Formats: sequence, structure tokens, C-alpha cells
Amino acid sequence: MGGLDRRRVALLLSARYGAMIAMAASMVVAAFLYPQDEGGTIVWLTVRVVVSLGMIAAYIHVERDATADPARSITKFSIITGFGGVAWGLLPVLVRPEQPEWQAIMLFALVGSMSVLASGCSPDRRAFLSGALPEVSIGLIGFATFDGSYSVVLCLSLVLAAVYAYVIFAESNRVLIASFEADLKNENLVVDLEQHRADLHEINERLHALVERQSMTLEERDALIAAVSHDLRSPLAAVSLMSQTLAQRSSMMTEDQRREMAERISADARHTVEVLADLASAQRLKVQDVAATRSPVDLSALVDAVVRAHPTETHRVRRGEVDVGDGPVTADRVLVSRILENLVANAIKHTPPGTEVVVGACRSGSDVLVHVDDDGPGLPEPIQETVFDAYVRGASATVRPGSGVGLFLVRTFAHLHGGRAWWEPSSIGGSRFVVSLPQTPLDDTAPVLRPSRSAEATSSERQ
Repeated sequence: MGGLDRRRVALLLSARYGAMIAMAASMVVAAFLYPQDEGGTIVWLTVRVVVSLGMIAAYIHVERDATADPARSITKFSIITGFGGVAWGLLPVLVRPEQPEWQAIMLFALVGSMSVLASGCSPDRRAFLSGALPEVSIGLIGFATFDGSYSVVLCLSLVLAAVYAYVIFAESNRVLIASFEADLKNENLVVDLEQHRADLHEINERLHALVERQSMTLEERDALIAAVSHDLRSPLAAVSLMSQTLAQRSSMMTEDQRREMAERISADARHTVEVLADLASAQRLKVQDVAATRSPVDLSALVDAVVRAHPTETHRVRRGEVDVGDGPVTADRVLVSRILENLVANAIKHTPPGTEVVVGACRSGSDVLVHVDDDGPGLPEPIQETVFDAYVRGASATVRPGSGVGLFLVRTFAHLHGGRAWWEPSSIGGSRFVVSLPQTPLDDTAPVLRPSRSAEATSSERQ
């Protein structure tokens, strides 16, 4: 009921205007009664004016604390109104005219004051009763002591007026409470409406996100289909053609020609296997079916193996400086091998023939950094932030276009180790792709599951 009390005290405080009206009415009444009882009229008018001014001042004082404590303010208001009822009730006691018409004027004044009480105090029953009961009680005593046969009629008229004023008050109070409950219901409806609007907005955002995600899924599927169809068609067609050539014209070729064609068939078949392996790994990562299991790794030997695995007919692939200190390198050997292979393959695919590709590694604090440099044209600015995303394919592939997941797997394998991957300009003029592998004691290292999307996003932002 705190809200209703605040509403009541706000309306009660407006009753000070009723006190001003009553004070003005008192002067009119006094002007009529003065010829009949000069002394009593002056005393009563003085009491009424002083009490009215005091009530107005008290109402203003109560108004200061009304918001903080509305219930206590209503109690104060009731006490102040009680003094006003006493002042009005003193009218037939202090002023005692003998003629019935002047007594009727006093009754009219009392009834008028009760009308002011009924309207001004309608928000609260206590305030009304504290003002009306003194007025009626003292007025009845005054009328009952009048000389003449009209005293009973005056008393009955005052009682009936009091009953009527209470009926007016009760109806006004009922309407006020009903109005407050309606307002409260409307406020609740507004709150519910705002909540539903917020819920609808959230649902709408989710729907947009789902539609966008579905759109991205369809785009990824189209990119995957395009990657598979493009990247497998060319090498498989070449393998088929060269196989037919060997089968039909082998006897017409020299030994060197047969060896060269066999090596080309092997290279195309290896590329096909790499594409399928990348796509399979990307699919397994979607269901979190990959974990990194650390063990001591001979990183120098791993770099040598990756360099030897790539032919140097078109690019100068060589080993750079591998300085990882005396301590062991702990990592998942298979995943680190895939990281190096994908970085070297990416450098070959996106640089012109004759480019130098350098594979190296070093220590940086508690991390081991593996890096692949090239002296090619570098990475275009528009894709520097998205180069590690899935299905991002560079437009400058010069040898074989990739599946679009090679660098995505590099970043994800780095995350599986608790590290990250990034691009930066190379000191030899082109691009440098770097992967950090945090080093932790094997006893404290559990298999690391694929990081969440938020972690990947955070890592991407750091890049």
C-alpha cells in the first residue's frame, strides 16, 4: 500500500487550499454575525484565522517529508485537521445569537466546513474523522445549550449534515482507491508490455543470429563444395591423364621421363590427400573430436622433415635458424607437423615461382615460436584480419588453390596447445606466419580440448 499512501498524502496536501477558502469564508460569516454578538464573533474569528494560518504552515512543513514517510505524514495531517475541526466547532459556543435566522447561518457555516472536509480529506478516513468529529461534537454541545425551541432542530440538522458529509467522503474514497488500483494495473500492464517488448526484441535478435548463422553455414557449405570440386578435379584429372600416358606409351619414354611423370603423379596424389585431410580435420573440429596430447618433440628434425617433403623446383624451400635452447619442446608432434606443412604449403600457393620459403623456430619467454617466412609480395591488407578464418581463399594462388581451411587449421591447432597464430611482415620482405606453443611441465599438462568460439574470437582480436 506504499504507493496508495503516497497518492493519498499528495492529495491531502492540496487541502491547504481548502483551509484558505475556509478562512475567507470565516470572515464572511463573521461579518454577518458581528451585529448579533460582537465579542464572541471577534474571539471566534481570531481563533479561526490563527488556526487556519497555522494549518497552512503545518501542511507546508509536512510536505517536505511526505515522500520519505507517507504514512507518518498522513498521521500528522490528521492531527492538523483535528485542530481545524475544533476551531470550526467553537462557532456556536463563542457566538450565541438568539434569533433563529442567525443560528441558521452558523449551521450553514458548519455544514460548509464539513463539505470542505469531505472533499479535501477524501483520500484518508482518519483525516476526515479527526476534522469532522470535533466540529460535530462541539457544535452539538453549542446548539443544545441555545435558548429556544430550535436547538433540537439545529442538532438534528448538524447530525444529518455530518452523515451526508460522511457518505460523500466514503464515495470519494472508494473512487480514489478504484482509480489508484486502475492506475496501478495500467502501470503493471505498461511494465509487462515493456518486458514483452524486450523479450520480443531478444527473440528477434536470436532469430536474426540464427538466420545469419544459417546463411554462414550455407556459404561455408558452398565454399566447401567449390573447394572440393576445384581442388580435386585438377590433380585427379592430371593423375588420370599421366597414368593413361604411362600405360599406353611407357615403352616409348626414357627412364628419366617415366621417373618425372611418376613423381608428378605422386605429387598430385599427395596434394589430393592433403586437401582431403584438411577438410576431414575441419569437420572433426566442428564436433570437438580433436585433442592435443603433449610429449617431447625433436623440433629440429621435424622442420627438416617438412622441408624435405616439399619439392624445390618452383620455390626455394629451406631450413632457417632453429634455436629452441637446451630444454625439450613439449607439443603434439602430429599437430605441429600439420602446422608446419600447412604454413609451407600456404607460402608456396600464394607466392610466385622462385620465391624463397624459410622454416624456423625460436624461444620467446616460456613459448616456442615456429615461423615460416617468404620473400613474396606479402599479404593484402583486406585479408590480414581474416586470413586464419575458415574458407578464406586468397586470390593470388599461383600453383594450386587450397581448400581454404589450411590456415584455419593452423590457428585451431595452435589453440589446442593453448597458443595462438598470427601474421606479420617478414624481415626478408614478404609474409611471416608465426605460431606460439606454450611450454608447460608434462606432469601438469592434460589434453587440451578445442577452445570455445569466444576464446577464438579473443585470440583473433589480439592478432
